[in-house]
Amino acid sequence: MPAITPFDLDPANSGIDRFTAYWYATLCKLVYQPATWPRAAVWALGGATAVQTVGISGSIIPSCDVGLFPANRAVCAFRGTTSAIEGALQIVGATLFPRAPWAGFVGNYHSAITELTASFVFPVLTAAGVTNVAWCGHSLGGSVAVLIADLVIDQAVALTDCICTLAAPRSGNLTFATSQTYRHLRLTNAGDAIPMLPPSTNSVMDVFLWLPAPIPLTSFWHAGTRCHLFYDGSAAFPPDQSTWADGSAILLNVANDAERWLQSHSTDEYARRVRIGIPVDFNVVDAAWPGLKELDQWWADANATPPAGTWLERVFCP
Repeated sequence: MPAITPFDLDPANSGIDRFTAYWYATLCKLVYQPATWPRAAVWALGGATAVQTVGISGSIIPSCDVGLFPANRAVCAFRGTTSAIEGALQIVGATLFPRAPWAGFVGNYHSAITELTASFVFPVLTAAGVTNVAWCGHSLGGSVAVLIADLVIDQAVALTDCICTLAAPRSGNLTFATSQTYRHLRLTNAGDAIPMLPPSTNSVMDVFLWLPAPIPLTSFWHAGTRCHLFYDGSAAFPPDQSTWADGSAILLNVANDAERWLQSHSTDEYARRVRIGIPVDFNVVDAAWPGLKELDQWWADANATPPAGTWLERVFCP
């Protein structure tokens, strides 16, 4: 019987556990919502016994959801940037000034990760006696998850079981990218340009897309196993770095459907593409897929009321 298995996410080059990935995508959507939004029911579908939202004051990533599980385990979910303006500035900064430290990324590391680990997440994990953690995040929150997954081991707080990221930009150099010893599923959408940032000399496609930006001195790399999702929900497992096909999809989407191109970065679109690949009907999932109908209903309820903010804000901060 299929079940959500947060700590046994095992990406492979031929398929992924879409049910668990769908649950992780829901957590990435949920962490964008106010702390007053009910969280326990969604987290409980994966086995969580408690969940709390911790804040990061003065940071571009203001909150993180921490779920506690039996057997001294936990899952942490991170949100991305807080506004469309900040997201746009990071894209422009990374594109025009790739030789300089990526302002949004480096600023986030010092202001958010340091404060997050010292004041919020690590104390929660330590107090609960957590020994193993799974991490997830969307956009810049995905990069934060990748960094903290390594930091939690380095500081001997806990061990990392696995990571699931959506739309995450590059997070480090080649040494960092190839040093991970835990499972890491990296979801990307066809048409989403954010995973191609910062520009990198390890990809000819990046050099083409971001010209006339100067070529960076230090190349950024992705880590993990990449699952590339197309609009119809089908998936491919291309090399970890960007390809000509990625760039072609982005340029084609910009030319033909700019709105769809921007929406390809949203948590809603990631969840939709993951969900399409689960070959069951909404009305017959109760017995065979416990929890799937509840996730479907959560998304239906979440999208029943038009979200607040401008359309651009909803794209960058879904």
